[in-house]
Amino acid sequence: MIVFEFIRYKMYISYFVKLKGFMKFLIINGSIHGSQKNSGKMIETINHYISLNPEYKTVQINVIHLADEKDYSRIEKVVLEAHAFIFITGTYWDSWGSPLQQFLEVATEWEGKGHFFYKPVAVIVGMHSVGGKSVLSRLLGVLNSFGAWIPPFCGIVFSMVAQEALHSGSKYSADLWQSKDLTVLFANLYQAVLLTAPAKKRMTSWDIDSENYMDIWWKG
Repeated sequence: MIVFEFIRYKMYISYFVKLKGFMKFLIINGSIHGSQKNSGKMIETINHYISLNPEYKTVQINVIHLADEKDYSRIEKVVLEAHAFIFITGTYWDSWGSPLQQFLEVATEWEGKGHFFYKPVAVIVGMHSVGGKSVLSRLLGVLNSFGAWIPPFCGIVFSMVAQEALHSGSKYSADLWQSKDLTVLFANLYQAVLLTAPAKKRMTSWDIDSENYMDIWWKG
């Protein structure tokens, strides 16, 4: 059984290398500050961890900073090409960044289509002290409704308060999300892409109204 699983694992990697070229991971940064603040630094950390692991040599990372990118025809193209997604946002008054909100509104017409359907997704949220866990849970729910699926341990909230606490030497530090947890998130997302390849054709979507959702329904 172990030998069979190893062979199948190698076959899935070969599938992407020979037929797809690379596993394409798209990082979508919904922060209002683009690449300039904490969300941008988190992306740098992810890229650093990936560069240290030779297992990820088939991975191609693309990044869209929604605060800077307004060409939705280009955004749609890279979304369609992606095999997996990492969404990153700060916490702004108990919600995600306004660039991400605009993205979700525009992407409504992509619900249940090949843009997100049965593609694995992870979410990373930054916050000062409170509100981030609610943002994480709600955003994962929205993305699942788009058709994406959520592998284990693919949601993280980083906080300024936790970062300070980690330097205190407390015995409770293991219960705080920290940067090394990004290696777990990415490893699970990577494995999820391998699982997706043979199973996607067996997944289905319920009926979705993609034509009338912008109609005026108010009766007064």
